[in-house]
Amino acid sequence: MRMSSVSDEFRRSRLTVKALLFVLGFQYATRVFGHLPSRERVRPARTGRPQQHN
Repeated sequence: MRMSSVSDEFRRSRLTVKALLFVLGFQYATRVFGHLPSRERVRPARTGRPQQHN
């Protein structure tokens, strides 16, 4: 095996690992941030006083 082919395999492996980590990070971020309350739910009332629920 020549040195250049070993280097190419190493680069390809690193690229594959980076791609997998990117995909896993993206999935984690979308799941975590998908469960946070929206801004509408946590925004205070326009009067500055708490809203009363009937």
